[in-house]
Amino acid sequence: MRIGIDIENISRFKKLDFKKNQGFYNKIFTENEIKYCLSKANPSEHFAVRFCAKEALIKAVDQKFDFKDIEVFIENSKPKIEAKGFNSTLSLTHDKEKAVAVIIVEKMKLLKPNFNYIIKGRFFVLKPISIKEINKQYVDWLNNSEINKYLEVRHKKQTVKDIYEYVNSQRKSNGEVFGVFSRENKFVGTVALNLDLNNSVGMFGLMIGDLGVQRIGAGTEATILCLEFGFGQAKIRRIEGGIIDGNLRAASNLENLGFKKEGTHRGKYILSNGEIKDGFIYGILKNEWKNKFIKDIKIEKL
Repeated sequence: MRIGIDIENISRFKKLDFKKNQGFYNKIFTENEIKYCLSKANPSEHFAVRFCAKEALIKAVDQKFDFKDIEVFIENSKPKIEAKGFNSTLSLTHDKEKAVAVIIVEKMKLLKPNFNYIIKGRFFVLKPISIKEINKQYVDWLNNSEINKYLEVRHKKQTVKDIYEYVNSQRKSNGEVFGVFSRENKFVGTVALNLDLNNSVGMFGLMIGDLGVQRIGAGTEATILCLEFGFGQAKIRRIEGGIIDGNLRAASNLENLGFKKEGTHRGKYILSNGEIKDGFIYGILKNEWKNKFIKDIKIEKL
């Protein structure tokens, strides 16, 4: 864990008129940061304090960074900073002359994948998740009530650190978390496959965060790719997954692909609104899986 601090003169940014120096600002600040600062009565103060935050982080980690790979944003009235591979706590302040940033930085480590494969479908691709995908977008998905309604993360506000711990816990226990990507390499969700090697069983979980592709079958194709990999390269004989009563999209997906509804956990789950729901166990055996959906799947080692 390291600490960084930086102080800047706000006058430096007052002298740099945004319209006349857009090239400079575009090199230093992200589109979201520029939009936020320009919405304020005194943009120079907000640009200066964000510049401080980036400098403080770079000093703390002693590592080269492109300034635009670091983003400062406000969440629940508190300043936050995102830099891939680091979990940080940020404090910002400024008056009319000076801007100050103090940051505490913890470097996050991601364990190596257990299954270093890329699985290519018709429109989507699975590959092991990396630090590149563990970012604000992923965190926002997990904290979105529309997306997490039937996920266990609904009980606790998620952070970058929580995602690292989740992925590492899967990899420590013979499992893998795959990112789901469009063919254009856009990150849209995750698939988890945790293995019980003693019984040759895989536990399956799916989260599609991009609501646009969720509605056009990303979850179905990601499930098909996972089944092909699980029954093939992972050499398991059974894949199972659980859903909460009311998750009609997930139930339809599994049933259409040949999963059998095998059991009920009565009153097991509590939704965010306090409603108590049953849980259902679905399973499929290797000899029951018939891939009649996508015939041109390619599975390659990375």
